[in-house]
Amino acid sequence: MNNLEVANTIRSQINREILWCAGANTFTAIEQGLYFKIRNTSKYKFAHVYIKLNASDTYDITIKNNRLKTIDEKNGIYCDELAFVLDGMWESEEYLRQVKMSPSYLID
Repeated sequence: MNNLEVANTIRSQINREILWCAGANTFTAIEQGLYFKIRNTSKYKFAHVYIKLNASDTYDITIKNNRLKTIDEKNGIYCDELAFVLDGMWESEEYLRQVKMSPSYLID
């Protein structure tokens, strides 16, 4: 798979509402992954998100601040967990409790 195909596959595996609520934009194919920006989530005013396919056929997620310093990281995420894990990374626990988040909330 080339980088664009990997990026498109990753994007298709993330619930559109999760991306929309995080103000996701500037989607860009990177080597074996997808990069995008988020804004105005309950945890971060602005952040960079990198999702890369690893050798285990799972994803590694890195969130960086405006100065590109890593602020959160998770490894070994399966495709069906992507939206749930991402939402948990950029939304506060209090916010998630308020919306009574459950895996069914994230299914298209």
